[in-house]
Amino acid sequence: MLFVATDSNNDQIIGIDMFYFNPRDFNENTVHEGFIGVLPEYQGQGIATIMRQQAIKHFKKNGLAGISTRISKNNLGSLHSAEKLGFKPVEEYYDEAMGEERYYQVCKF
Repeated sequence: MLFVATDSNNDQIIGIDMFYFNPRDFNENTVHEGFIGVLPEYQGQGIATIMRQQAIKHFKKNGLAGISTRISKNNLGSLHSAEKLGFKPVEEYYDEAMGEERYYQVCKF
């Protein structure tokens, strides 16, 4: 599932929030946020937070127990957005492919 944010002045796509089910999420009745991104000139305006709020509302209404996500420890904007909405770190790990430390976080409804 994909949530899309657009600029109301020109209908330009300015952000996306992508979700899918993986085996762990399937077993835990959650959905995984695989990617969230906002164009640089629109960052810092709460757009990612709004997209996550809409996703939480949608998935909760449809009977899921929560959302999982993986966030790089150095991505302070995404960590802050997730924390405001109730995401909690449940694992810390080193991602070999990305070459960085990351958190596996879950927001339970």
